Amino acid sequence: NDRFAKSMIKSKLKEFNDRFAKQYEDQNTWSVPDADLRSHIRNLNVKKIFESYKTFYKTYRGVDFSRNMGKHIKYTPNHLRAMLEALLPD
Repeated sequence: NDRFAKSMIKSKLKEFNDRFAKQYEDQNTWSVPDADLRSHIRNLNVKKIFESYKTFYKTYRGVDFSRNMGKHIKYTPNHLRAMLEALLPD
């Protein structure tokens, strides 16, 4: 059902947006003195979060699942990657 598919896409994006906002907020307050560990955490974030989001984004960005796409797609892959790479600065 088309309506169900649209609802599922919106739900997945909402879940991602909520979880990402929470994780970003939490990690933005972290202080990690060890440079190697900071780098490792940043790399894991990019590998796990960015790569999955990029695939999802490419799959659904052209699908007309909402009249207000900006409400659901809050980040482009490049914007998301930049945010992740800015966490835990050196």
